[in-house]
Amino acid sequence: MDVHLPTGGVEITARDLGKRYGGVSALRETTLDIPAGEFLTLLGPSGSGKTTLLMILAGFTRPDSGELFFGDQPVHRLPPHKRNVGMVFQNYALFSHMTVAENIAYPLRIRGVGRADCEKRVAEILSLVHLEGFEDRQIRQLSGGQAQRVALARATVFKPKILLMDEPLSALDKKLRDQMQVEIRRIHNALGVTTIYVTHDQREALTMSDRIAVLNRGAVQQVGTPNEIYTSPKTAFVADFIGGSNILPLVRNGEGVRFADQDILALNSPPDAELLYLVARPEKLMFSSSGEPALDANRFSAIVTNISFEGDSYAVSAALTNGREVTVRCATTIRALPKEGEIVTLELARQDALIVRGDT
Repeated sequence: MDVHLPTGGVEITARDLGKRYGGVSALRETTLDIPAGEFLTLLGPSGSGKTTLLMILAGFTRPDSGELFFGDQPVHRLPPHKRNVGMVFQNYALFSHMTVAENIAYPLRIRGVGRADCEKRVAEILSLVHLEGFEDRQIRQLSGGQAQRVALARATVFKPKILLMDEPLSALDKKLRDQMQVEIRRIHNALGVTTIYVTHDQREALTMSDRIAVLNRGAVQQVGTPNEIYTSPKTAFVADFIGGSNILPLVRNGEGVRFADQDILALNSPPDAELLYLVARPEKLMFSSSGEPALDANRFSAIVTNISFEGDSYAVSAALTNGREVTVRCATTIRALPKEGEIVTLELARQDALIVRGDT
C-alpha cells in the first residue's frame, strides 16, 4: 500500500523552564532549541529531570517558571489536548478491550474524523509499522514488539507535529530492543515529526539520536550530536555516563595539570573550573609494547587486577601506583594479553586525553 502520512515537524523552544516539588528542584532553569524534524534524546539516570521535562512538553506538568513554544505558539499554559502532541508511554497504555484497529483509530474518532477517512489512515499507518493484517487482533494476542508498534501507530495516526516517547523499549529484551530502535528511526524518518525520546540507556541514545541532551540532578549538562557527546564531553559526569570512562582527578600545575605527580599531555587546555579531571576512554588506553615512550603520550605504571572476556573484547582492570583503578578495553585479537598480577605500562596519546570540569 502507498503510505501518505508524512506530517513534518515543528520547532520547539524552551526558555528557562523550571519545576520544583517542595524543596527539590526536579528541573532547573532549562533552555533548549529543538529544530523541526529533529530526533532529540533526553538521557540521564533516574531523577535527572528527563521525565519531568517530557511531561512539561506534553502538558501533563505545568512548569513553575519559564516559557515553552511550539513554533511561534506559546504552549506552556495550554492543556495537553490542545497541543496536538503524540505520546508513547513506557507501558504503551493500550486499551485492552479494543482491537488493534480500534486502538489506533481512537485519536481520530475523538477528533471527529469521518469513518472512511479513519479506516484509510489506520490502514496506512498499519502498513508503515508493518502490521498489515493485524486489524482485528486483541491486544492480549500481541507480542511486546507488536504492542509497541501499535502504540507508535496510535501516537502518529492523527499527524502530530511532535512525538514524545517515554522509555518505550524498556520492557523488551535486548534483541527486540535493537530491532525496534531501527524501526523507530525508520518511522521517524518517514514522518519527519519532531521527536523527543527519553531513555537512561546510553547505547540506545547513541544509536538513535540526531542530538542528545544529557541531564543530571535536574539540569542539562550538555547537548550535542552522539559523536560530540562521546568524543568531547564537557563534564566528568557526561564522560562517565556516556560509554563509560576512566575519570582521574587532576591538580593544576601552572598553566598545565598533573596526576599523581605526573604532568599530563592533553587534547585541550584546562577549563576554568575548580575541579578538573582527565578522561581516558578504556579503548584509548594501550599497553606499551616497549620500554621506549611513545611520542606525545602519557604513560602510567599499573598492576593488572582482573581480566574479563566480554565476547568481542577483553576488559582489563588495573591499579595505578596511587591505587586508582582503570579499565583497558582491548580486542580479542590482541597478541600479548597481560596476566593478573603483571606490572604493565599504559599509554594514552595526547589526542586521546581530554581534560574536563567537575559536575555542575
